[in-house]
Amino acid sequence: MMKIGLISGQEAGMLEDTKSVMDILKHYKADYVLEEKLAANLKEKGVPLKKLDVDLLAIVGSDRVLLKSLLDLGHSDTPILPVASMGQPDFLFDVMVSNFELVVEDLLSGKWTKEEKKRLVAEISGKETPPLLNDIGIFANRSATLIRYSLIIDGEHFWKDGSDGLIVATPTGSTAYSLSVGGPIILNTSPVFSIIPVNSINP
Repeated sequence: MMKIGLISGQEAGMLEDTKSVMDILKHYKADYVLEEKLAANLKEKGVPLKKLDVDLLAIVGSDRVLLKSLLDLGHSDTPILPVASMGQPDFLFDVMVSNFELVVEDLLSGKWTKEEKKRLVAEISGKETPPLLNDIGIFANRSATLIRYSLIIDGEHFWKDGSDGLIVATPTGSTAYSLSVGGPIILNTSPVFSIIPVNSINP
């Protein structure tokens, strides 16, 4: 039987929505376990995030909750099911708490497919970031300060520029910060990243 891990944002509305998800899972006699911070808020038993040994993680909340959870999970390859809370779907959510019951039977019977999402890892001062779903922004420490950089791809010098900053975005992140500074919208299935200067001196 599939085992589902539950993660949620800490806002009262998200916790109430998580209780609704739990009630649905109980109705279908699904095997589930709570992440320990969520469990503490609900006065239940839980398991530390990185020790959740489950087949799928359902994250109840918003884009912010999802992105924070992915950072905390690091390199985990456990499939994620984002479940939008508070009645409003966010950009990264197809399932809402209000229609969660409609997908449970397919979920528990294995009638679902996994969509791979490309993520980015950056090395900064010798330290790697966790995998990032949306983008990486590079800016000067002080505001209103021009940065100068060279873009080298696979050892080949590709571009030299000065700008207010630089954004490297995944296909998922192409509709976020990157889009607001004029970057392209990229299909999720495209095997590419976009590199967007912010206010380039060589547009």
